[in-house]
Amino acid sequence: MFKELNAACTKLLAEFEINAERMKDLIYPLSDRQVNWRPEYDKWSVLDNLLHINITNQSYLDNILGKLNVLHKAEKPLIQDAEWSILGRFFLYLMEPPYHLRFKAPKKLLPKNPLLREETVLQFMDIHNKIEAMLNQAVYYRLKGLRFYSPGSRHFSWSFVEIVSILAAHERRHLWQAEQIVSLPLFPQK
Repeated sequence: MFKELNAACTKLLAEFEINAERMKDLIYPLSDRQVNWRPEYDKWSVLDNLLHINITNQSYLDNILGKLNVLHKAEKPLIQDAEWSILGRFFLYLMEPPYHLRFKAPKKLLPKNPLLREETVLQFMDIHNKIEAMLNQAVYYRLKGLRFYSPGSRHFSWSFVEIVSILAAHERRHLWQAEQIVSLPLFPQK
């Protein structure tokens, strides 16, 4: 984990780029039948996992940008630390796949209205572009001491680097879950 904000943002940009490539490698070879197939009635499909990522990312992004937009933007990048807490490191560990602990997704972050595969991919990439822009601009804001709440729970607050790192890990977790669906023996062949 990087101690300097600029280095941490650069690392996060690379993580989101890897996640985007992983999503494309996962979804593009699959048929519509395959992306919508559920191993059981109450389990998520590949597409459900991607929709959940989109809903969660947009919710977090709205929360983070809402706070950044009221801050004064400096004319040049600020040298500042990437703040990490013990709780932030622990939660990041719990979020990484393969998961160590299952979390029930909050109702407002559940996939509701199914989209077509193409719409879901476009939405994913659009949100990623916004995350990339946010990470590129983050070094222009004084973030020391600023706390962000998870849209799913007001019980925890995170620093900027913690919340964006948790978001990247959350993506990896659900991409991993979607990959596990594809590897099931009963997964339909085209």
